[in-house]
Amino acid sequence: MTIKQALDIAYSYAKIKAGTIPKALLLYYADCAQKEIALNTFNVKKRFFVCKNDSKPLKVILPGDNTGFSCILRRGSALPIKYTVTNDSEIIIEDYGQFDIYYNVLPMTIDLSVDDNYSFEVNIKTHGAIPFYIASKIATDPVIADTCFYEWNTLNSIAKSYQSSKKEYNKYYL
Repeated sequence: MTIKQALDIAYSYAKIKAGTIPKALLLYYADCAQKEIALNTFNVKKRFFVCKNDSKPLKVILPGDNTGFSCILRRGSALPIKYTVTNDSEIIIEDYGQFDIYYNVLPMTIDLSVDDNYSFEVNIKTHGAIPFYIASKIATDPVIADTCFYEWNTLNSIAKSYQSSKKEYNKYYL
């Protein structure tokens, strides 16, 4: 879903005329919704590759844009990996091999400089919730605002349950 699509849908959910709310405020709400999803429902992940050929422990520091370690996978094998996470941005790998290290990041900030055709970075399964969040903030009727916020929470709960049910599967078969 693009920003333009989300804003058009949010206006229809809020039952107010399009263009009545400053665009900067709408984009702020879209940004808040996307970041809330990224932090609490479906994390946005990045990865990098590490190759370790010796038996000495290797300290790996995650890039500065991380919001937390996600997982580590050995390329070409499902064998367990001996590693320690010392804090959210430091990992000590004791095994040898080729590893993909996944970490969580926040999506880019949505503001007036972002194009209307920008597509949300969070998982596509969560895009439908974003217009409900925006509508809950801009609706003038409190009943509509509460209903939209309820839908936002419901859709995020469903998405979070889906992610939790797939976690073990993704751990081994990514």
